[in-house]
Amino acid sequence: DIDRTVALFEHMNQGGSAIHFENRYQCKDGSYRWLSWVAVQEGDIFFCSARDISHDKEQLNMLKAYQDALKESEKRLRLALGIGGIGVWEWDMASDQIAWDQRQSELFGRPEVRGNVPTSTVLDIMHPDDRERIHKYAIKKVFEGGEAARSEFRVVHPDGSIRWLLAFSGSIKSDESSKPGLLVGVNMDITAVKETEIALRKSRDELDLANKEKDRRAE
Repeated sequence: DIDRTVALFEHMNQGGSAIHFENRYQCKDGSYRWLSWVAVQEGDIFFCSARDISHDKEQLNMLKAYQDALKESEKRLRLALGIGGIGVWEWDMASDQIAWDQRQSELFGRPEVRGNVPTSTVLDIMHPDDRERIHKYAIKKVFEGGEAARSEFRVVHPDGSIRWLLAFSGSIKSDESSKPGLLVGVNMDITAVKETEIALRKSRDELDLANKEKDRRAE
């Protein structure tokens, strides 16, 4: 910090002042302490006061390290969500808006829609047979809170195709009064799974009919 400190004194010699200037000083044990200075000059005399801000600096460094770790964690989470084709959403009951990430927009077949989306818009994209059920279920989960819940519903893409989505969600209270706040969750496309289930169910039904017809003929 020597060059910065010398430059400051040169600035003050030209009539400037120093407010909240920070530098470090070495203690007898070899450690350093951070000091925050306020200094003014009158003639050839410098009037200075210093405050030890070492603890504040340590707290800031810890906060920065935590923020850096959080950013890395978020990067890993988003990478995992992207690989898994998982969309993230957040429903704010107060504003009746649902926040979408990019993947969520793609799952609903609306890649151009970003950010906060009115709840009515989201419901319009859902299959008509699922809208009321999902809306009531979502409101119920917000009021109940508790652990994550599972639900399945269909969305209709602009080209008319229908996709099945699986949602996991949980609620967050907005304040200490336990008023309904946020419902947060993730969605993933399970269309292939549902189509396989439907095909297997159809095959099973056809087999049952065939067996019944066989028994009838045997009788």
